[in-house]
Amino acid sequence: MMKKSRKCMIITSVLLIILLTGGPLLADSTRPQDVPPRPSEIIRPELDKMVMDQEDETGWHANVLLGGGVISGRPSGLDYDKKNKKLKSLDDKADRKTEPIPLIMGSLGYTFGTGTTIRTDLGILDGLALYIDQSLGDIGSMTLGIDTSRYDVWKDPYLIGVERERTRLTQTKFVAEYSIAGLSVGGGVTSQKVKDDDVGKRVDELKRDGNIYDVNVGYAIATEDFGILQPSLSYKRQDLDGKADSSHGYSANIVHNYMIGQITFTTGFSYGKTQYKDINTLVNVKRKDTVYGISETITYNNLFGNPRLYAMMMLAWETTDSNHNIFESNFLTSGLGFGYNF
Repeated sequence: MMKKSRKCMIITSVLLIILLTGGPLLADSTRPQDVPPRPSEIIRPELDKMVMDQEDETGWHANVLLGGGVISGRPSGLDYDKKNKKLKSLDDKADRKTEPIPLIMGSLGYTFGTGTTIRTDLGILDGLALYIDQSLGDIGSMTLGIDTSRYDVWKDPYLIGVERERTRLTQTKFVAEYSIAGLSVGGGVTSQKVKDDDVGKRVDELKRDGNIYDVNVGYAIATEDFGILQPSLSYKRQDLDGKADSSHGYSANIVHNYMIGQITFTTGFSYGKTQYKDINTLVNVKRKDTVYGISETITYNNLFGNPRLYAMMMLAWETTDSNHNIFESNFLTSGLGFGYNF
């Protein structure tokens, strides 16, 4: 029995290591805490589906989407916001804001006769991603890739009474996903780096450099009359140099796809909890967050009778409840874009 138990533990550990060296492509689960959502986060999975459909044919394929969006709501006190440079106190909530966001996205790929596709996803404001998709025939498909993202953050978000200064947070994520018969299993490891981490220099426990690991399991349930229902579960562990910013948490997501004629409706619901590792001495709490979200994306295909032209509209609401005012936020994000498949 001891040998069997030990063998099971070894197999389980190996599977976890395999999962943690890639990343789920189902959703962006590594967006840094205290960073507002972007319209591209909601739209990008829908664009990826279009790209995957194009991979059935050998040769070049491309996709471009141009448009804009608006984000409105109350950011957390730590969010980067040009109009919220100065904090009055660490107990106050930030002022509400509304601002426009350009939406410029695209992809380019080539499918070989072997069933291998090399593609790149480009978000002009978000970063660059490169993927290799491999068809495995009757035993499913595999995706490997690298994804880079960049965000504006404060050098020291906890400064009071003086204007805070902007710096850049960058993430590089290595991803992998395996899919078969509706089941998808993915995992990822993300390296995070803050260019000028002044708060980390001031308080060791708030250093923001480090690694993020995530695992995602999902299943697509196709029905004749109800469309496609895709529940998924995610786990994320954030191992940063600062213990008060290190965390672990989970999220449950449900996505429903339904097509009526040329219009596809994609509705998403999400719920997640995050527990931080140590007490943040600047606010004197060990942070705990609960995040709720709902989104709707509507895609109109064959626009103006052109099978390559489409329009995409999205609306998403996300709120974060926490055990301290400075961490709480809520956002309503909307976007509209027009795209073309080459």
